[in-house]
Amino acid sequence: KEALRILEARSHYFAEKMGLTCQEIRLGCYRSRWGSCSKSGVLSYHWPLVLAPKAVLDYVVVHEVAHLKHLNHSQAFWALVAVWMPGYEASQLWLKRKGESLLLKLEA
Repeated sequence: KEALRILEARSHYFAEKMGLTCQEIRLGCYRSRWGSCSKSGVLSYHWPLVLAPKAVLDYVVVHEVAHLKHLNHSQAFWALVAVWMPGYEASQLWLKRKGESLLLKLEA
């Protein structure tokens, strides 16, 4: 419940700032992604994301909220992400290098 509360709050916060609307926020256990955005505006997150540093969590949220406007990874999409999360590349790198450690903590 707490993970959902955190991700709902951050998603709605960034969506409002970006002038976008989330239809629904869902949590799940996904093997291959930290988040997704459906064509209908539903944002889904891998719940261990809440164990990541706040900047990393916010990067994933901004990434998914940006998909509400650009349902692709075009230059316009990345430009929008960069406006709301300058230096997002550091969070991408953290997820690539240390994201798996979040899952290992859960298995221990």
